[in-house]
Amino acid sequence: MFFLQKSIQGAVMILVIVVIRALFINKLPKRTFLILWAAVVFCLLFPFSIESRFSIYSLMEKEGASITEVFFYKAASGFLPGQEEGTGMGAVAGMEMPSWEGGFTADMKGLPKGTKQEAESLTEEGDIQRKENVEHPAGGGELLRNLGPPGLWRCLWALGAVLCAGYFGMAYFRGRRIFAVSLPVKNETADKWLAAHTLRRKITIRQSGCVSAPLTYGIFSPVILIPENTDWERKERAQMQTREGSYEGPGDLPGMGWELSLCLEHEFVHIKRLDGLTKLILIAALCLHWFNPLVWVMVVLANRDLELSCDEAVVRLFGEQVKSAYARTLIHMEEIKSGCLPLCSNFSKNAIEERITAIMKIKKFSLFTAAAGLLLVMGITIGFATRAAGKGEVKTDCVKDFLGSGYTQEEAGMLEALWFEDYENMTVTDFQEKAWILTDSREYLYLEERLSNTAAEYEQNEKGGEPNAFWEYFKYIYEPLTAEKWQVREFGGYARKDLATAEHPAFPKVDLEYFLTLSVLKPEELTVKEYNDTRLMAVRDLQEFWQQRTVQELADEEGMEKMLSDAIREIENRRSSKKLAVSIDYHFNPADVSHVLMEKDEKTADITLPEAEDNENGAGGDGEKPYKEENEWEHRQYPYGTREDYDSLFALGMQDHENMTLAAFNDIVLDWCNRNPEAMERIGTDGFEEDYQVELTEEEKRFAALTVQLSRFENAAWIKGLQTGEQEEDPWWGGFNYMEAEEGMWCRLYFQFSYHISDKTQVTVGERDRCIEDMMARILSFWQETELEERIKLSEEEVESLFEAWAEECSSGAVTIKTDKDRIQYETTDERKYHTGGQAYLGTVNTNGSLKYYLGEDAQKNNSKYFHLTVDNHTEKEISGIAYAMLAYNGEGEPLEIYWFFIDSGKPASYECIVEEQCMIGPGETLSNEGGWSICDLDSPWGMIDLNRYGEDYRVAYVLSCITQITFEDGTQWNNPAYESWRAEYCGKKVPQSALLEYSRQEYEIFGL
Repeated sequence: MFFLQKSIQGAVMILVIVVIRALFINKLPKRTFLILWAAVVFCLLFPFSIESRFSIYSLMEKEGASITEVFFYKAASGFLPGQEEGTGMGAVAGMEMPSWEGGFTADMKGLPKGTKQEAESLTEEGDIQRKENVEHPAGGGELLRNLGPPGLWRCLWALGAVLCAGYFGMAYFRGRRIFAVSLPVKNETADKWLAAHTLRRKITIRQSGCVSAPLTYGIFSPVILIPENTDWERKERAQMQTREGSYEGPGDLPGMGWELSLCLEHEFVHIKRLDGLTKLILIAALCLHWFNPLVWVMVVLANRDLELSCDEAVVRLFGEQVKSAYARTLIHMEEIKSGCLPLCSNFSKNAIEERITAIMKIKKFSLFTAAAGLLLVMGITIGFATRAAGKGEVKTDCVKDFLGSGYTQEEAGMLEALWFEDYENMTVTDFQEKAWILTDSREYLYLEERLSNTAAEYEQNEKGGEPNAFWEYFKYIYEPLTAEKWQVREFGGYARKDLATAEHPAFPKVDLEYFLTLSVLKPEELTVKEYNDTRLMAVRDLQEFWQQRTVQELADEEGMEKMLSDAIREIENRRSSKKLAVSIDYHFNPADVSHVLMEKDEKTADITLPEAEDNENGAGGDGEKPYKEENEWEHRQYPYGTREDYDSLFALGMQDHENMTLAAFNDIVLDWCNRNPEAMERIGTDGFEEDYQVELTEEEKRFAALTVQLSRFENAAWIKGLQTGEQEEDPWWGGFNYMEAEEGMWCRLYFQFSYHISDKTQVTVGERDRCIEDMMARILSFWQETELEERIKLSEEEVESLFEAWAEECSSGAVTIKTDKDRIQYETTDERKYHTGGQAYLGTVNTNGSLKYYLGEDAQKNNSKYFHLTVDNHTEKEISGIAYAMLAYNGEGEPLEIYWFFIDSGKPASYECIVEEQCMIGPGETLSNEGGWSICDLDSPWGMIDLNRYGEDYRVAYVLSCITQITFEDGTQWNNPAYESWRAEYCGKKVPQSALLEYSRQEYEIFGL
C-alpha cells in the first residue's frame, strides 16, 4: 500500500515538472531538469520520505485531503492503467491527446467514473452488512473487489515488473552481442583524443558496421562505438575554442574534422556524467512502476534531457560559435541514424527538432538565471518530494503501541490511514465519505473487525494510566460515526464520588452510572470536533455535578433524585443544538452513609449549618431553575401551594422587606425554609410554572416567585462555600425556555445569567430585585415585542450581544449582572421556502465548475484547457439531463467572445454557450466524469489555428456556469427561475476578479414538479 502511495506522489511531481519543462526548457540550465528527475526517482525508489511543513501535502491536509487519503482513494478506485485505446504505454509515451467528440472531450480512458455503491461495515457481532447511499468511485476498484483478493493484484504487478525487466534485459544483451563483434580503433588521431580525455575508468573507442551513428555503452569500462566507415582523415577544419585553450583540428588532432570531434565530445560527456548508470536507474523505476503512465512519461523526457544537457555542455566547452555546426551535425546524424538501445547513450536519438531548437537558443546564463533554477529545484523538491508535516511519527507510535505484535507493518499502516489528518475540522458527512470510500474492500472490512476485537481487549485489560490516543479516536469517533446506526449512539460511563479520607478510609464510594446518547441531526453541518466536544463537555458537566454533592445530599435518595433530574435536564439543554441532540439516562445507588453523617454532625456542631434536609430545602438545591419545554408540561412533583403556605411565607414581612439588607432577609428566608420545607417546594413549583390555585395579587406573586427564590439561591451558594471551603460562587437565575412557532417558522430561546453582590450587609432586597426584574423585563420585551419574522433573522451571536448590553444596563454599583454564552441558546428555523407556491420541496442540486489542462505535452505547452463540471443530486428523483450556460473571462475579469463550437466552423463567436448534456444521476449520486467542454480561444475557427501563436495568445482564465434546466427520469423538467437574472448580471459584463475566484460551487433549490 505504501508503495502505491509513493507511486502516486511521484506521478504528481512528474506532472508538475512536465508543466515547468514546457514553460522553461530553453530558459533554464538543462541540468535543472536532470536534478528534478533525480528527485522523482528518489521519491519512487526509496521506501521513506522526508517530513516538511512546506510540503504541498501539508496544505492539502489543511483542506481535508491528505496524501495518505488520496492514495487510498486511488487504491479503492483501481490502480492499474486502463486497457482501452489511448491508455497503454505507447499512448502515454507518445503524449497523445484525449479523443474529441463534438464540443466535449471524451472521458479519459481507463479512469474510474463516479457511481453509487454501498460501503460495507461490520456490526458488533462481526457480520458484514451494507451501508446505503454512499458515493464513491468505482471502475478499477470494483473490478479489484469482484475478481479476487489484493494478493492477486500483487502477483499481476510482479508479473508486469518481470516482463518489463525481461524486455529491457533482452534488449541490452542483444546489443552487447552486436558490440562484441566490433573492433578497436587504432590510429594516431584516436590515440591522441583518448590521451586528452582521461578518466579513472578506461575509455575505449571501437568501430562496428552495425551502427550508423556514434553511441556509448558500459559503466565501469565505457566504450564509444562509432560506425565502421568513419573517416578519420577528413580535411574540413574548424578552429575549436575550449576553456583550457585552443587548437586547430589538424594541428592538435591530425586529420580529425569538426563533426567527429563534436560527436566524440558529446559521448565523452555522457561517460563522464555516468549517464549509463542514470539510464539503468530510470529503467529500474520504470520496471517497478510500470502501471503508472506518468513514469513512462518521465523516462521519455528524462532521456531527452540527458541529451539536451550534453548538447549544452559541448556548446559551452567549444563556444557558442559552434552552435550552427553542431546543429548541422545533428541533422546529418538524423539522416543516417540507426535504432537506439535502451541502456545506451546515442548521439542521434528522437526529438531532433527539440534538440536543434535548444542548441540554437543556448546562451550564457546570468547569475539570476542560475539562482532561479536553484530556487525552482528547491521549491519543487521540498513541495512535492516530501510528506506532510504533522503528528505522523507520534501517530505511528500510538498505532503500533495499541496494536502490539499481532499486526503486520502493512496492516498497521492501513489502520493508521483511518486516523485522518485534520479530521476534527471535517463535517460528519465528509468524514464518513472518506472512511467508507477508504474501507470499501474485503481486506479492510476484516481488518476493522480485528481492530474492534483488539479495542475491546484493550479496554478490558487497560488499568489506569494515560489511554492510548488511537484507541480513543477509534472508540469515540471513528467507530460511532461509521457504524450502521451512526445517527444515534450511546456512550456509557460512571461518575464516582469517593467519600474516603485519611481518617476514615472505609467510607464508601458512590457511583452515578450514566448513559449519554448523541443524536446527529445535521451531519452536513456538524463537525467531528463539535461531535466529540459535546460528548466530552456533557461528561465533564456530569462529573462536576457529582463531585460537588455533599454527604448529606448523597444520603438523601429522594432529594438526590430531584437534583439529578433537574441537573440532567439543564445539561441536556445546554449541550444540545440544532445539529446535535443530547439525552442522558442514569442509574443511582445511594450508599449507606449514616455513620458518615454522624461524623459530620460531630465535626460541625460548632458551625451554624442546617441539617441535611434543611440544607437541601433552605438553599434551594443548585440554584438553577429546571428546563421546561413549552406546552409539554410534566406532572408536578409537588402539589399546589395552599393558602396556609402563602400566609406563612407572607408573615416574614412582605410589606417592608425591600428596605432590609440582603444579609438580614436571607437569614429569615433560610430559617423559614428549614421550618417549612414542604411548603417551600410547593410555593417554588407554583412560581416556576406560573400556575397557582390560591388567588394572589401581582405583588404577592412577585414576592414568592422572585424575592424569596433569589434569596434561596444566594443561601445555596453561601452554604456550598462553607462546606467546600471555597469562595462563594455567584448565584444563577433563569433556566427559562421561550418558544414560538408559526407556519414554516420556529424560534427558541433558553437562557440563564448570574449576578454578583458586592456586600450583602449593604445591598438592600429592593435594589437586588429591581436589577433582576429589569434584566428579565428586557428579555421578555425582546421576545414579546419583536415579530417572529424579525427574530428568525438574528443569529445566536447577535442575541448574545444583546444579553451583554442588557446586563450592563441593568447592573448597579453593588449588583453586577453577568452573562455566559454557554448558557444562552438561540435557535431559529425558516422552512417557508419549502412550501413556496404550494410546491413540495424536493431538495437541492449542487454544481462545482473548474478550468483544467489537458494531459499532454503539446496541450500543456499551448495551455489547452477544458471546463469540467461536477453535479451532485440531493433530490429524491433521478436526473436524466442537464442544460447549463457558460461565460468566459480573461484574467482581468473582462468578458470574452470565443468560438465555443470551434469544430463547427459555421458557428460564430459569442459570450455565452448553452450546453445540453444527457446523463443519469440517481438520488444522492455525483456526476464527475473526466473531461468536459473544450475551451478554444482563437480569432478564427478550428481550421485556421496557428499553434505557434496559440499558447501566447490564450486568454481564458475563468469560466462561470449556471444550470438553465434539469430533466428528470420521469419526464418532468425544472427551469431555473434565476437564470435570466444571472445572465443579466454576468453576460458580456466585466466581473471583479474576487467574484470570479469565489464563484465555483452553486446550489439550486428544486421544488415539486
